[in-house]
Amino acid sequence: MKAGASGPVLGREGLAGAPGAAATARMARSFASDRPVRLPGFLEPALLARFRAGLGSTSFRVVRVGSADVVQSHPLDSPLCFLMNDPALFAFVAALCGNGPVRGFIGQIRRVEPGKTTIGWHDDMHATQTRLAAFTLNLSAGPYDGGTLQIARRADMKVFREAVNAVPGDALLFRIAPGLVHRNTPVTRRRAKIMFSGWFCAEPFSSLRLT
Repeated sequence: MKAGASGPVLGREGLAGAPGAAATARMARSFASDRPVRLPGFLEPALLARFRAGLGSTSFRVVRVGSADVVQSHPLDSPLCFLMNDPALFAFVAALCGNGPVRGFIGQIRRVEPGKTTIGWHDDMHATQTRLAAFTLNLSAGPYDGGTLQIARRADMKVFREAVNAVPGDALLFRIAPGLVHRNTPVTRRRAKIMFSGWFCAEPFSSLRLT
């Protein structure tokens, strides 16, 4: 696997191309200011194509979350989680977060169809897991409209950060905290948004649960 020119790339052999100290420090400052950190080309193209092919051949399960029908729990969740639980990736994320060692990652694939209700404002905090950062990887077939990540402070509920992750294979990493909430705007047209989303945690993968 070759490292991407623009940053870290996750492949079958783990993470390659982690930025140097200066670049990591710049990304850490953005993360600390609640700016989502963009990781262009994060998933190796060959793996992206393989997962995309798998998404086209198997089905999702629909779960009700509040007023939204969340399409999730795909058979490819497990191999993606296996790839994400990589020591080099943990070290990179820990350097960005600055809030303790990362020992595990848990996530799942979700699909949002155009015009469907999405999950409202939430903070991703968990009663039994120490979630250090949220992560989302674009697995969509191509461009879609809408689906923008918005971040607000709970104190005033005003959006002060936004990020669009519309390129397949790109990823976003962002801070979660009790005083912050986030949501994704509805997907409006063209095609479904398919994302692999989850959390880097202080606990090992063996102890993590999605609920």
